[in-house]
Amino acid sequence: MRTESNLLALLEELSSIKWDVVRLCEVRRLGKNIVEFYGVSERVASVTIKLNNRYSLQIVQVYTPTCSHSDEEIVSFYEDVHLASKRVKPYFTIIMGDCNAKIGKKTGDTIVVNHDMGTRNERGQMLVDFAEA
Repeated sequence: MRTESNLLALLEELSSIKWDVVRLCEVRRLGKNIVEFYGVSERVASVTIKLNNRYSLQIVQVYTPTCSHSDEEIVSFYEDVHLASKRVKPYFTIIMGDCNAKIGKKTGDTIVVNHDMGTRNERGQMLVDFAEA
């Protein structure tokens, strides 16, 4: 996507299929609306996009360590996510990615809707705690 011709090729390919959302990975194309790209670690990165004169959007992309990693690594990871999400003051912030956690159902949650299936694991509780903080 670095060049205009690559972008035009992508648009041509997309015109021949029905799609609602397209996800591109490792695209290195800065546009006039990209305010900042910030890589915190190999697991956390954020991009801030200017939507208009009043609003901006920050997207924090995460890849949480799996259960085979130590709790110290998970705590360090969530500190990195917090650092990335508080680096700028956008109007909207989206934290997305592979959280490697099972949220499951649990009564009394204020942030998790009751449409989740399964049983919450320890890493799922850590994710909910982070979201509620």
